[in-house]
Amino acid sequence: MKKEKKNIFSALILASAMIIAAIIVTPAIPSPDVAMAQSGCYWECDADLDCYGNPDQCDDGGGGDGACYDICNPGCEGYDPSYCSDPDPEPYDYPVPPYDYPAPPPSYEYPTPSYQSPSALYDYPTPSYNYPTPSYIYPTPPYNYPTPEEEYDYPTPSYLYPTPPPTTYTVSVSINSGSGTITGPGISCPGDCSETYNVGTWITLIATPASGYSFNNWIPSNGTICGGQGATCSALVDADKTARVNFTPVPAFDYSLSNSGNSNVAKTNGNAFTQNIITRTLSGGPSQSVTLAVFGTPSGVSYSVSSNPCNPTCSSTVTFTVPSSAPVGTYPITITGAPLGKTTNFNLVISGNPTTATCFANPPTTLVGQNVTWSGSVSGGTPPLSYSWSGTNILTNPAPATNPYSRTYSTIGQKTATLRVTDADGLITTCAPATVQINFDPNFEEF
Repeated sequence: MKKEKKNIFSALILASAMIIAAIIVTPAIPSPDVAMAQSGCYWECDADLDCYGNPDQCDDGGGGDGACYDICNPGCEGYDPSYCSDPDPEPYDYPVPPYDYPAPPPSYEYPTPSYQSPSALYDYPTPSYNYPTPSYIYPTPPYNYPTPEEEYDYPTPSYLYPTPPPTTYTVSVSINSGSGTITGPGISCPGDCSETYNVGTWITLIATPASGYSFNNWIPSNGTICGGQGATCSALVDADKTARVNFTPVPAFDYSLSNSGNSNVAKTNGNAFTQNIITRTLSGGPSQSVTLAVFGTPSGVSYSVSSNPCNPTCSSTVTFTVPSSAPVGTYPITITGAPLGKTTNFNLVISGNPTTATCFANPPTTLVGQNVTWSGSVSGGTPPLSYSWSGTNILTNPAPATNPYSRTYSTIGQKTATLRVTDADGLITTCAPATVQINFDPNFEEF
């Protein structure tokens, strides 16, 4: 009995000594129960394992397995960094947090813009944002996890789309009928008959007819421009538009010429004048300039033409200047118009001094065998004058050429004679026949 008490006492002394040694060598270590209450501050072990060089720490006091207390965790009671120099400490197996954070998307995908211009899709480049995957640095446990309701706050993208180009429209032109051209900014039709313009542009189109045509109209209808305007059109481009023009054939140019009749002039000692009015009358097409020319004037005669050229319908006056030396006569005059060679004709009649002649016989009654004198009384004319007698029993080749002219008759009856007078200008006048009565002479003796 005494021996048993002695052993118990020895054991108590030994235990006390060990406790005192542990107190001196290591910091105060909570009991496994206390340690287990401090989640994360211990791990299970057996007595053969080393608790930071303190195998005794793993003893539960009865020689069995216990728990190593984490004296190297700043968050645990009894933390002592002087015991934490083990270069290869047992890894601390932290429990995996149960909260499963969604991985942020690797890139933010913007929808492709769907802006469409009226004429073509504007092909915007697809943004190629490559946001880097966030690299989270979790703090050393204990973790301060965000609540599940928290959302990942992505920064608002600042991609600036370029301003789309101005909307454009196309204007197309054509010649609906006739012949001509249409011109405008970037347009020269036929050939280049369409052009594209920015919306809101004002343009001017000009329709020019070809020779032989005239501008008629721009065709008005839905989707067209210029309807109701003249050959020069101004229009606003606010949509795709068309413009169509009509040119109309015009009649060919034509005209006629007319005159005021024959032109008569009597010469004088100086210049004599006569006129003729020539009228150009438009008979078809647009009026054009017409020039007159005069043909057929005699030597020495000059002329002038007023209002030449002029556009039909119009008139010109042809004035002839006839000098005293101009030959007397009737001259066909032709007036020609250019273009087209139209003509009109009349006579230019030039006369000298008027000549008159009166013839008589002296005596008016006589006997057979007696002398009869034929005389012509001449006034006017341009000297020298020439004479020629004709009549009963008067020779014709040559005809008597004196004035007066005398002869005898050998037969009875009424005798006649006529005098033809020609002046220096070639004017001819003839007297009325004169008569003489020849009677029988009873004293006449026949042999």
